[in-house]
Amino acid sequence: MKKTALTMSFLATLSGFASPDINIYNGSLLNQFSAITKKGILVYKNGRKKNRIMYSRKAKTLHNHIRFTSDFFNDEFAYDSWDGKGSPIHATYNASRFAILDLIGLRQNAAWAKDRFIFGAGKRKGLDDMEKAIDVVAHEYTHAVIDHTSKLKYEGQSGALNEHFADVFGSVVNQLKNPDLSNPFLIGESILNGELADKHTALRDMMDPSRGLNAQPSHMSQLKTDAEFRKYGSFCVPSRSNDKCGVHILSGIPNRSAALVMSKIGAREAAKLYFNVLTSLSENSNFEDYRKAMLKECKEFAADTCYYVDEALKNVGLVDTQEIAEVTETHISEQSDI
Repeated sequence: MKKTALTMSFLATLSGFASPDINIYNGSLLNQFSAITKKGILVYKNGRKKNRIMYSRKAKTLHNHIRFTSDFFNDEFAYDSWDGKGSPIHATYNASRFAILDLIGLRQNAAWAKDRFIFGAGKRKGLDDMEKAIDVVAHEYTHAVIDHTSKLKYEGQSGALNEHFADVFGSVVNQLKNPDLSNPFLIGESILNGELADKHTALRDMMDPSRGLNAQPSHMSQLKTDAEFRKYGSFCVPSRSNDKCGVHILSGIPNRSAALVMSKIGAREAAKLYFNVLTSLSENSNFEDYRKAMLKECKEFAADTCYYVDEALKNVGLVDTQEIAEVTETHISEQSDI
């Protein structure tokens, strides 16, 4: 029997998973290159203060957002903790508060760093309060889930799918936590401050990818017609300077299709569909593999689901054509960030 999201959730109920431990660290003194302060100072664990001097309300907020996200994956998909094995969760906030310790640019970022989650201290006139944005928290949590399911390589189209799924579940969790959102397809809306907030609506806009902090394409044709996106084609060699061949840029295409699907079938039902698609893909899957998986997995849902999926894919140019390019392979990045 195929383990759909529904049957997996039922199995989770029978097995009675215990919630994983959640350890929250203050990263004011965090130094990724020091074994002593690699995570920061433990200040909050499973809802209890562990260090009253270094504790702040941000710790409780981050804990609660991680707990909500972890419970969501457990309840819906029988997926226990970030690795599916119930492992403890380690998350650091206030990272790189002091510039001298911001050795790799974490202050205005959030990241899944292969064994822990890191949320930067932020800047009042830039990106700030990452731990307060549950969509950002769920986005990073999903990167960990991806690392232990499909393992989508963080470069080119596979990396864009990695970012795409992180945004999908960031949006889903945000909608379930805040059902009255005026626009449920904005990612990181609340973390923009100062001029960034004046000029941009959100970090990313799934429904209208051109309106995010960095403009994204919303149709496959733009990868050929727009100079700013052509550089991420099949000739691109992934590097940090080109965002691993546009993982945060190319994700705009599947993001728009997901927003269209979600607007028709709802967040919770969409979550089941996209989890099934995510777990059916593999390390080197590209947009064509994604298209085929979407059209296959939609058959497990209500009769009109495949119609909505097909229309959404066509809307962004994800059709049966060889124009959907693959990207050359290289090594995997050390961390997945926002």
